Amino acid sequence: KSPYKIMKGEIMSRSGRANVNMANKLFYGIGDFGFNMVINTLGSFMMYFGTIVNGIPGSLMGLAIAISMVWDAITDPIAGFLSDKQNSLLFGKRHGFMLIGLFGLVIVNALLWSLPADISMAGKFFWILSFILLLRTFSTMYQTPAAALGVEISDNINERTQIQSIRAIFLIIAIIVPVIIMGIFEGKYGLENPVIYRNMAYINGCLCLVAGLIAIIGTYSYLPRLRGNQVKTKSADKFSLKGIFVNFIEALKDNNIRSIIGGFTTSMMSIVFLSSLMIHVLKFTFKLNNIFVLMGAVFIMTILSQPLWIVVSRKYDKKTALFAGLISALAGTCLFLGVIIFRLTLIEKGIIFWILLPILSLMGMGAGAMYSMPLSMLGDTLSYMENGKGDEKTATYTGYTTLANKLSQSITLLFIGIMLDIIGFEEGNALSQPIRVQWALGFMLIFGISLSLIGGIVFYRQYSLRKEDLLKILQSDISEQVKEDFI
Repeated sequence: KSPYKIMKGEIMSRSGRANVNMANKLFYGIGDFGFNMVINTLGSFMMYFGTIVNGIPGSLMGLAIAISMVWDAITDPIAGFLSDKQNSLLFGKRHGFMLIGLFGLVIVNALLWSLPADISMAGKFFWILSFILLLRTFSTMYQTPAAALGVEISDNINERTQIQSIRAIFLIIAIIVPVIIMGIFEGKYGLENPVIYRNMAYINGCLCLVAGLIAIIGTYSYLPRLRGNQVKTKSADKFSLKGIFVNFIEALKDNNIRSIIGGFTTSMMSIVFLSSLMIHVLKFTFKLNNIFVLMGAVFIMTILSQPLWIVVSRKYDKKTALFAGLISALAGTCLFLGVIIFRLTLIEKGIIFWILLPILSLMGMGAGAMYSMPLSMLGDTLSYMENGKGDEKTATYTGYTTLANKLSQSITLLFIGIMLDIIGFEEGNALSQPIRVQWALGFMLIFGISLSLIGGIVFYRQYSLRKEDLLKILQSDISEQVKEDFI
């Protein structure tokens, strides 16, 4: 192949071809569907389940969720380091961790949502805290190696984006499906009935188990390649908890790594605000009953926008696609603010649903780039950093990214819980909230999303790796391979 074709993007990997067939990409993505059915149900409904269904103060719920996410964040780079250094003959670096995490996740999730109604407030708090901690532990064992697998399974920079886009599609489907199921349950039983949450946990568990096994079995054929990459790495470092986190600080000294971790951490805080407060805002601020249709619109557009961001990233680059997504989401948020300001008039005219539908769709379209581009950019950056060095740190760096992300999420959730108490949100009151609370909920949501998106834009601006930089490495690698073949 000529250098011209390489620079034009026809050859985008060291092998000069795509590495993963479509069936395997789908198998891998399905695993994210199952895992995120559990995690997204937790993120979307746990605050409501605790405050409204069980009458637990928002500050206590925020504290429980925040503690669990700090623990989750701390364990991510540990699991990543251990996965990188694993050399199992049967399961390789990733699949053994994924298998253990999968079964633990399913069992603990069922117990978490089976909270006894007749125990004390302290008992409810410690029940939720204990099982969320266990749930986060097993989710880390599955998620961190699985995320690394998606980054390293291909060295084709366009295909890497496609893999992450497929993964993002299944991730968003995993948000939509619980919303649909909970919408059906709401119409039949009401959101205040604890039985629907337990039934949802059973459904999630079954889907998670089946989807996770499909992902593990469907990507098992890539073990020889991953094991071959591991043989080329330097001798395994000894496990050191201190060393892992010292290396995290060292990693942040790299401009591109710092940009990705900082940008992903801050921008994804907007999703935390949206998932934790959107039900409250639609129900109490806008007095809507068909809230799950509007939430579904956000996530459906996140899926439908994936081909758009793939095209934009190929025509320009991944940073451009990501910026376009962030700006789109921010524009939708500004329009959402206008709806809050004029909500009383819009409610009176009965058109608020139809005003919100396109605005939330625009926000969802922007969120699509936020889900798929950053991990693809991380894979490109690691390929650039590790070129010729032989260091296997894919899962470790993926763990660093989720460490920072989950620490920020824990702080965000704690902030939301405390603010619910400060504004006077009435726990256990599912019918209505005071006027001041209705306004405060809307402004909390807008403030949180806007600040998060702006922070993401600030960090991602620092990303400097260009497509041409990667293609030069690939051209050099292919030239060296041609020489070896000739000799």
